[in-house]
Amino acid sequence: MLNLLVGPLTSIIGDTVKGFVETKKAKTELKLTTIKATQKLKEDQIAGKVAWEASAVDQMKGSWKDEVSLVVLLFLGKNIFIKAFSPYKIYHRIITIYYILRFLQVLVLREHKELQSCLKNNG
Repeated sequence: MLNLLVGPLTSIIGDTVKGFVETKKAKTELKLTTIKATQKLKEDQIAGKVAWEASAVDQMKGSWKDEVSLVVLLFLGKNIFIKAFSPYKIYHRIITIYYILRFLQVLVLREHKELQSCLKNNG
């Protein structure tokens, strides 16, 4: 009688433990694969096989700088429809802010490129 109760419970616990172990193993393999891929990319960057643009695009993932400029431009564009702001002044403000943001973007990219070349030459 006791075997009828204990048998299914042990099989349930055994299946749970096997599932937990398989999940841990899969997560570990995923982390290991990610580390190997990152290491291979770094080696290719050092060897010069990967273009700087590709690594810059990869590093720009999740960047908030583009979204900030978009929000600023949308805010200024929305204000055109408010009578207190004249469209002519708003247009010139938008253009000025766009030039400033573009200038800052070029500076950041230039610093990043100089840093990459410095690391490549010294590394």
